[in-house]
Amino acid sequence: MKLTNTLHEKIYDTFLYDIKNGDTELANDLLTELGYDLKEINTMAEKIYKHQSFLVKAGIQKQKNDILLEKATKLVQHSIQKNEERPLAYLKEMIQQNQVQVNYRNLEKLSHHEIKQIIKDMNLVNLLDQLSEDEKHQ
Repeated sequence: MKLTNTLHEKIYDTFLYDIKNGDTELANDLLTELGYDLKEINTMAEKIYKHQSFLVKAGIQKQKNDILLEKATKLVQHSIQKNEERPLAYLKEMIQQNQVQVNYRNLEKLSHHEIKQIIKDMNLVNLLDQLSEDEKHQ
């Protein structure tokens, strides 16, 4: 029994190795012999591949957005701490556009999370450009 299991494992490993390396002839022949429709299998595999590919791309884009949001949040927080006039005016404008209920006199008391919530729906690239431009002029 142990020898049979080992033989089956070796055959299975070889079978998977061939498939991974693009040699699907044996697999296709076996599936056809067992009565499976290769066109249907390929169509399903292609749909699954496209779906998984989309999810990976979406995950990568989310990470990029999270990195930009964190960078913008830190820049805004830095501007608030230094009481820089132009970035603060820009932040107040964003707050008004987003109709966020924040007490303007207490911007310096905003937490990291609150700043992130204010700017998360903004065009982060434009915001970073604006803040970077303001830093150059300081």
